[in-house]
Amino acid sequence: MKKKVEILFLLALMAAPLILLSLWRSQPQPWTRERALTEVSPPSLSDDRSSSSLAEVLNQAIQYWQSPSAPPSVFFGRERVSRERMRGALLEMRDRLTKEGLGEEFFRYLRERFRFYRSAAKQVLFTGYYEASLKGSLSQDPRFHYPLYRRPDDLVEVDPKDFSASPLPREFPRLIRGRVTPEGRLLPYYSRGEIDRGALAGKGLELAWVEDPVELFFLHIQGSGVISLDGGGEVRIHVAAQNGLPYKPIGRLFKERGLLKPEEISLQSLRAYLKAHPEERDAIFAYNPSYIFFETVAQGPLGATGVCLTPYRSLAIDPSLFPLGVPVYLETEEPLFDSQGKCLGWRRFSRLFISLDTGGAIKGPGRADIFTGFGERAEAIAGVMKQKGRLFFLAPSPARE
Repeated sequence: MKKKVEILFLLALMAAPLILLSLWRSQPQPWTRERALTEVSPPSLSDDRSSSSLAEVLNQAIQYWQSPSAPPSVFFGRERVSRERMRGALLEMRDRLTKEGLGEEFFRYLRERFRFYRSAAKQVLFTGYYEASLKGSLSQDPRFHYPLYRRPDDLVEVDPKDFSASPLPREFPRLIRGRVTPEGRLLPYYSRGEIDRGALAGKGLELAWVEDPVELFFLHIQGSGVISLDGGGEVRIHVAAQNGLPYKPIGRLFKERGLLKPEEISLQSLRAYLKAHPEERDAIFAYNPSYIFFETVAQGPLGATGVCLTPYRSLAIDPSLFPLGVPVYLETEEPLFDSQGKCLGWRRFSRLFISLDTGGAIKGPGRADIFTGFGERAEAIAGVMKQKGRLFFLAPSPARE
């Protein structure tokens, strides 16, 4: 009996590594750039918007690739594409669009001269974002007393690669943001709750003041906006920096607490709840510790690539997995509204975009954000947009080299 137990024990020891390996393999593995895209045959192509809007966004992409901020190359999975090759492909695409228009000849050209890489996510969730509109002032008064802050001088960025001779794990933060104390310690930067309670007050960081804290909160999520100034004029603002703390969508909090049903959660319903329950507002805001600092810009709205965004042609993606500044083809749905602004249903569409932006909530191969523009309609569409679909990235053929 004793010998039998010993044999069973030895067999268990021998099997343990295999069991552990099997368990490890069964766990979700972190997405990598190499795994995030899969080359596929081109889908059936169509486009439901004007060729002029596509030409406009192509011009912005070309401007990006001509700028010093563009990288020397980008990756489609494992395939490397140089800056020169990408820029040349976009120039040729614009020329072909000008000559042939947005029709079957142009689509045939795309299928012949580009390789299509599909997001490895089974389905991609498409949401929307817009350029916000707020009323404000350049000075504080009883009406306008909620500040927009510029980037603080004590916000520092540390690149972990500068402190390691060997490559860091891919999941390691690319940048660590924080503040240095008088004692020389690096600490996380102030959270949204701390800033809202006055952590930056009196430091001369105010760019402008607005009247509505709820609209200001959603401006932080959208990233860009236009402030109509009391007495005339306007100021266009854009993201300048972020405090380094993770973005947590308040819709998750509403779901966890049962404040709204999951199917009821939209920008419009969240806004309505926050305005109807001001006593809960600060605690809900503080759930999202991420905080945005702004700068004024002459033109916009600007994306993470530094060029202007084109409504319904510019897309925000996860740059750790997907390339920026490249053609993208997507298939999903958009809302239909009645004359009172009520969503009646959804319409399928397919369209070419350029990946010109990023977003705090846009993480992983299963997320992308459509820029819808400025105004009430743009806000209405972005507010309810939460549809699934397919996402493809277009890499120029190697024959271009």
